[in-house]
Amino acid sequence: MNCYLTDTVNRQLAQLAADQPLWVALSGGLDSCVLLHLLASQPGLRERLSVIHVHHGLSANADRWADFCHKLCDDSGIRLVCERVTVEARQQGVEQAARNARYQAFDHHLADGDVLLTGHHADDQIETFLLRWLRGAGLSGLSAIPQQRRHGRFKVLRPLLDVERQQLEEYAAQQHLIWVEDESNQDRRYDRNWLRRELLPPLWQRFPGRKASVLRSIEQLQQDREVLDSLLQPLQQQCCDPCDWPLTANSSLCLERLQQQPARLQPYLIRQWLAQHQLQPPSAIQLQRIFAEIIPAAADKQPLLQLGQWWLQRFNSKLYLHYADDGLLPELTVSDVQLGRHASDIPLPDGYTRICVRQQAGEAGLKPGHYQLIPAAWCRGLNIRPAGRPAKTLKHLWQENRIPPWLRAGWPCLQDAEGRLAAVVGLAVDEHCWVADGLQLSYQSL
Repeated sequence: MNCYLTDTVNRQLAQLAADQPLWVALSGGLDSCVLLHLLASQPGLRERLSVIHVHHGLSANADRWADFCHKLCDDSGIRLVCERVTVEARQQGVEQAARNARYQAFDHHLADGDVLLTGHHADDQIETFLLRWLRGAGLSGLSAIPQQRRHGRFKVLRPLLDVERQQLEEYAAQQHLIWVEDESNQDRRYDRNWLRRELLPPLWQRFPGRKASVLRSIEQLQQDREVLDSLLQPLQQQCCDPCDWPLTANSSLCLERLQQQPARLQPYLIRQWLAQHQLQPPSAIQLQRIFAEIIPAAADKQPLLQLGQWWLQRFNSKLYLHYADDGLLPELTVSDVQLGRHASDIPLPDGYTRICVRQQAGEAGLKPGHYQLIPAAWCRGLNIRPAGRPAKTLKHLWQENRIPPWLRAGWPCLQDAEGRLAAVVGLAVDEHCWVADGLQLSYQSL
């Protein structure tokens, strides 16, 4: 058993570069503890390992689990990062909200090229397949959990996905491992727990050996999905445009080009576009809303659909994804900024964006000096007069530059000491602050 699991993990890791940093997502449960032990037992891998534990705060035992993970990593001599998160269910279930919070924590700590290893196993795969089947999922949903995928800057790899939970239990017993049990795993009110404890045991008893058959079917569905995605990829690329708006996904979907495609392909192209941004496949109800409410919306309407941590919204005949947290919020207090000749970039309070400050010899721009940074929502009623042009309201600037509605209230602006609007960052500088060899400002994602 020891050799089999080690070989299974190493076979998955063989596709990675020999020096690629590895992170283990450690919950403290059986699966992740076995995975950590398998990796830490190999000197060639141990030096590349870091561990991240996400403290959700959902259980009265959450502190005890975090302490367990700290002790386990201290005893193993492996670096641990423990990240506390706040789970806000809102319109989504607690399980999905917790997943979103976890991945936000992973985004915060993992760097470009890092690999996140999770302890998902074959029984998780079958449970996920059944849950999605019961919810009426199509090919994307029934493909269940991928062995690997990209998530933003890093890769997610699940080296135990072909291993059954019973094999993990046998390994843990052989190695005298200890772990913690999440008491919610016993709660049969959760669909996954009911499947695990009520439905599947008698099913496997009635059909011994069929678990491998179900796993083969899932593998075939995954291969079918890969073929379909590869065939659709050229069409999907034709429908997409690059997007560099802050707090917004890096591509938009052009509705005119989408609607030129056969009607039966359009839902698949939308799913594939969403998948590129690490979103779960939309449900049938969500897809119905996209085609009934979002796509045909009039230009002066702004219907929204929340998909995980993103909002889907139509603007200028395109579909965009933007963060549910909308940047510089109007209720933020005024902050002072000093812009000198060698001013550095200014991180903004949302944690996702910045004001990029540059100076190019011979280019006019903002006069260096002391300013107050405020969101555009505080500037209603103020005008700005760009050098050599008529005065403009912010509404005119938004329309002229086609600024999406989700960015307008929080767009960063600068006021001078007299309370006059000096600049709308990246869009306009008032003539009273416009100088030769001035500063060029832009509003960007970090």
